Amino acid sequence: MSFLETRVPPPLVAAICGYGITALAARFPEYTRDVPHRPYVAGGIAAVGLAIQLSAVFTFRRHQTTVNPFTPDKSSSIVRTGVFALTRNPMYLSLCMALAGWSVYKRAPIGVAAIAAFVAYITRFQIIPEERALSKNFGAEYADYLKSVRRWI
Repeated sequence: MSFLETRVPPPLVAAICGYGITALAARFPEYTRDVPHRPYVAGGIAAVGLAIQLSAVFTFRRHQTTVNPFTPDKSSSIVRTGVFALTRNPMYLSLCMALAGWSVYKRAPIGVAAIAAFVAYITRFQIIPEERALSKNFGAEYADYLKSVRRWI
């Protein structure tokens, strides 16, 4: 299934998983749970995800490297500052946060299954190919980064 590597836009994968959360909540209403102040909690989680996303994009722009998930081989540098000092994949983490916020909003703890599917898909078909390309382009510098910063959190 390597033909899927870096082919499907990660936001589209997140949208499909978001639909999965909605479908799971509708299909299994007995597993829904209310959360006090649900819209605010959901919005807060999504807002943190958005802040992570914006921070990552601005940091990439500042370092003049690509944010395009389809061309990891076009990266011009390893970014180790800002949010990239905490996670190697803040943009994908931010999409997970959006999904978590949506799951809370839909009162669907069962939505964690869709979030897990997102993490599995993105890791296999987006992150691993990116890591291969970055290892090829940056060698020891990237290997050091892999040792010092976690993939997700």
